Amino acid sequence: MREWFVLRRQPVAERDWLLDVFSKDQGVTQIRLSPPTRLVDLHQRCQGDWRPDKDWPRLKGAEVLETFPLTDETLVCALYLDELLLNFLPSGEPVPEVYQLYLHTLQGLQSSPRADVWLRVFEYQLLQHMGLGINWVDSDAGPVHADYNYTFVPSSGFIRSDNGIAGDILHAIGDATFSYPGALKVARQVLRQAIDAAIRRPLISRELL
Repeated sequence: MREWFVLRRQPVAERDWLLDVFSKDQGVTQIRLSPPTRLVDLHQRCQGDWRPDKDWPRLKGAEVLETFPLTDETLVCALYLDELLLNFLPSGEPVPEVYQLYLHTLQGLQSSPRADVWLRVFEYQLLQHMGLGINWVDSDAGPVHADYNYTFVPSSGFIRSDNGIAGDILHAIGDATFSYPGALKVARQVLRQAIDAAIRRPLISRELL
């Protein structure tokens, strides 16, 4: 029995829905939901299987295993995670480590007051898992030096700059130490630059964050 989340849903007939689901064993897949199967909400960890059909695989049934009752800021953050996954993950390819990262992040958003920390960790690790991790080195002279300032250019890396980002902060972000003074703000800037360089369309949910 597959375990999965719904990342997006849209009506395709009077009573049918097309779901973009993210499963442990199949990655992101589009399936069709028809009555009498009950419509599943976003951010519910579900269990159920689907069978081949003439257009999209059809969901045979769904059991909700866990619900994340997110609201306000945390809900927008979770929608941002969904949009990132739909942009980054290839269709039909399992990425169990990203599935666990997504589940862990939803749990963190539900229990922690620091949603921004969970977003930065998710962005950082998603890029790493997708082979797009940032190379935290000086583009000209090896490792980033704590005593220099840098500008980040996604296509080139970190370039020394008189008025750029302090090297000690970049060291902290490279180690995923977001509690370091100034690290969260800089991580938001750098990680978003890297994400924007890797995707083809703007992220709608980001406008709300």
